[in-house]
Amino acid sequence: GPQGHYELLRDYGLGKFRDLLIQVAQDPAMLVFLDGRTNVRTRPQENFGREIMELFTWGLGHYVEADVYAAARVFTGWNLRNIPGTIANDPVAYQEFIYNAAQHDTTAKTFTFAIYPDGGKTIPARAAAQGEQDALDFILALVRNPATGRRIATRLYKFFVNEIAEPDPALMTALVNAYLGNNYN
Repeated sequence: GPQGHYELLRDYGLGKFRDLLIQVAQDPAMLVFLDGRTNVRTRPQENFGREIMELFTWGLGHYVEADVYAAARVFTGWNLRNIPGTIANDPVAYQEFIYNAAQHDTTAKTFTFAIYPDGGKTIPARAAAQGEQDALDFILALVRNPATGRRIATRLYKFFVNEIAEPDPALMTALVNAYLGNNYN
């Protein structure tokens, strides 16, 4: 049977943040909860695009509404397919991630922040068959941004060390540098 959401978090929670974020973006629970099933090229659905920036990576204040719309477009075509059981209403039936190229917006997507290490802010137009790469480029841009490292370090500090006092800035800088310098582990 399929892996559940909690198993996904256990399997990827101690590895590279990039891998965890990709798995979360493809998780059936996330695609259902944040309306990914309705994110199609003719009507991009913004819920996941907003939440991946606001909740999962760098938080408020680092993006504008135009970025939310562009983010929605990179995830067009990320959807689910039904895996039926052997009988009607079979409890072992489930849904799994699928990239539906026919529903991907193939046009270029421009952001107000760097997507690529050279500072480029535009994910180029791509054929639908290669469109899944748009979301992977976007996810990696979020992962490698120092603001994401700072947010992760701060949240871990507040959860495991002290939820009341602000952490020492030098410690936070060291934690962010460790994240950035260790392939986002």
